[in-house]
Amino acid sequence: MAVLLEVLDSLTPLIVLVAAGAFLLGGHFYNEAFRAGLDRLVYWVCMPALLIAKLAESGEPDAAMGWTALSISVITLALFAAGVGLWWMLGSPKGAMGVVAQAAGRGNIAYVGLPVIQLGGGSHEAVAIAAVAMVPAILLFNLVAVPLLIAGAGGDGAKMSPGRTIKSIVTNPLIIACVLGLTIALLDLRLPKPATDSLAMLGRPASPLALLSVGGSLLAFQARAHLVPALAVAALKLGLGLGLGVLAVTIFRLDHDEALVLLIMAACPTAVTSVVMVGQIGGDRGLAASCVGFTTALSVFSLGAALAIVEVWYG
Repeated sequence: MAVLLEVLDSLTPLIVLVAAGAFLLGGHFYNEAFRAGLDRLVYWVCMPALLIAKLAESGEPDAAMGWTALSISVITLALFAAGVGLWWMLGSPKGAMGVVAQAAGRGNIAYVGLPVIQLGGGSHEAVAIAAVAMVPAILLFNLVAVPLLIAGAGGDGAKMSPGRTIKSIVTNPLIIACVLGLTIALLDLRLPKPATDSLAMLGRPASPLALLSVGGSLLAFQARAHLVPALAVAALKLGLGLGLGVLAVTIFRLDHDEALVLLIMAACPTAVTSVVMVGQIGGDRGLAASCVGFTTALSVFSLGAALAIVEVWYG
């Protein structure tokens, strides 16, 4: 019972903020243009500030951070491969291959993962570990997903050329922020107090604003249009992801913060940006949106299970 209460305490703010985002947009408190602007603010300003601040204060990265980053990278690759296998088993059209594979592999580790890590009692060190693990994960999201989407697309994939893919990686503000933060930590630099205070203030609203944005974006998803494949993707993304996370924690004997980060990231739903990626190559946006909608709704259970496992093993 105590474990259940701990999990509910951690997940209730997540549920409330996502629901509030959907309610505010659905009730016309603000419109989609405002939500999109809010999304850009989080993506370009608040989240990068949070990552730089946490990494800059974390000190030199240790080997444990590397094991966590390696684990989430291997899990990501495994989920992409499993997504291709799921597409084959479902007998879906060729154009759906990249959509299903991307939905299985691309996790919402920034907008959902980081907030849940903080809500789940993750320490300052845990956020720094998450920031380090995000770098290879985001790289893989783009380097693996784009070729799969192009291979499965009916068109020539010109809008997602290799040059454009590389540009999207090197200009990604989350990757830039992680590199800057790691550089500051590795060089043992001390930022002036006004700089650290400013970064802290900018980063503080990142998690609540991200969850509000996720809630608002869910209103656009027509989940029932692709019920069977979307549910299959959700079972794969959340179930297999968490299972592989548990295996990695056991093999590498990760400590509390490392296990929390890895399991939460492995249990995250499909990233909302996957719908945008599918749209750029002329793929099935409806299927992509359904996968995001179902994985986001059902991730309450996978994230709850991840928190419960950490609480039982390390509580």
